[in-house]
Parts: sequence; C-alpha cells; structure tokens
Amino acid sequence: MKTPLQLVDEFKVRFGTAASIYRAPGRVNLIGEHTDYNDGFVLPAAIEFYCWAVVAPRRDRKLVIHSENFNETVEAGLDSLSPLGNEHWANYPLGVAWALRKAGKPLTGANIYIAGDVPLGAGLSSSAAFEVAVAFALLNESGHAVDRSELAKLCQKAENEFVGARVGIMDQFVSCYGRASHALLLDCRTLQHKFVKRAFETYGRLSRRFARFVMSHFLSWKLIVESCRPRCLPAAATSLQKTSA
Repeated sequence: MKTPLQLVDEFKVRFGTAASIYRAPGRVNLIGEHTDYNDGFVLPAAIEFYCWAVVAPRRDRKLVIHSENFNETVEAGLDSLSPLGNEHWANYPLGVAWALRKAGKPLTGANIYIAGDVPLGAGLSSSAAFEVAVAFALLNESGHAVDRSELAKLCQKAENEFVGARVGIMDQFVSCYGRASHALLLDCRTLQHKFVKRAFETYGRLSRRFARFVMSHFLSWKLIVESCRPRCLPAAATSLQKTSA
C-alpha cells in the first residue's frame, strides 16, 4: 500500500491539482454477527487498514472517480446518478453521493482518487470504509459539518438502496466512531453506544487470531487491531483537519 504522500502524488499526476486526503477504517466484529440488521447488540472494533480518498473540488457538476485497486475511472453527473450495474465498485461512491443529495445536502463536483488496503471480500468491511471515506470527503469539500451518526446512516442507506445490499448499521457506524484500543458496544436499534476497553483487552487476542487467519488466506499481511476515526488528513496522516497537499 502506498503512503499518503504517494497517493497525493498519484492524484496530482492524474488530475493536475493539489488535493486533500481522507481515510476510514475497516473492522472486525467480536460479538453479534448477523444481529445488526435485526436491531440487536454488536461489539465491533475498527482496524488499522483503511480506505483512502484523495479529493479536490471541480467547477462543474461531475464526479470523476479513479480506483487504484480496480485500475478504472468512472465519470457521473451529480444530477443524474444511477447504478452502473450489479456489483460494480463505483456504485459505492456514487451511492454515497446519491444518499447525501437525497438528504438535502448540496454537493460540489469532485475529482476522487480511491485506494485501500482493507482486503476485498474478507469480511473486514471494505465497503463501509469506502463509503465513509468518500462521504466524509464529499461533505467536507462541499462545506458541510460532519455528524458521525448521520454519516453512518446515510452510508447504510446508500448500500441498502443504491448498491442493493441489505446491510445493518454496524460496519458504517464503527468506521465512523472507532477508537484506538477499544471495541464499540452498539445497540443497533437506538444507536446508543459506548467504548469498551476491557472487552477489547479480553477479546483482542481472539480478534487478532481471526484477522491473522483472514490475512493468511488473502494477502499474508499482519493485522494490528487498532482503530482510528475517519479523518481528513495531511500527508503525514496525523490529525483531524482539512489540509491541502
């Protein structure tokens, strides 16, 4: 996976401008599999693998989105967003833009360069990280305040209604709220939540073993069970702020 500085450089080569960079994490789930879409309790923890979105505004009403992982570029008009076909990767960022506009949030056009190291199809919620990073970027670039609970619900709406995947709120919620060295106890009916350090310490070894098992079957990477809230980052990836690179 390239560094944030390298991703910004790749953006400049492709789009010719400076940009801001955002990230959101994937997750492991410790307790409560399949209960989030039944309004139950879950105990996920964010992980130190991310989706990165390098973004700069456009003067027109277009979204131009390049995926490094899929080596493909997609263009779409903000005023005529529709799915591109079954299981197309671009439906996730396009769906997020659609959901934000449905919620009454005007958006500016944007050039977006996407890259991620959350393994696809590994059960670590790469789609939620993708959605949250792009939604956070579009809101921030369009001058909107970011409410994390609302952000999670809109990303879930995008996946349910635009992508067509009937998912619960857990993945998007922990991608928005994850905290280092903590699990997140979430009531999926009310969205009441609290951070649980002791539970993370108790189940952390198990979740690390699970993650190592997943990685050994996908990319042979070491997983560090760590978390970070979604951020708009400078190139050094150190703080929650908007910074041009």
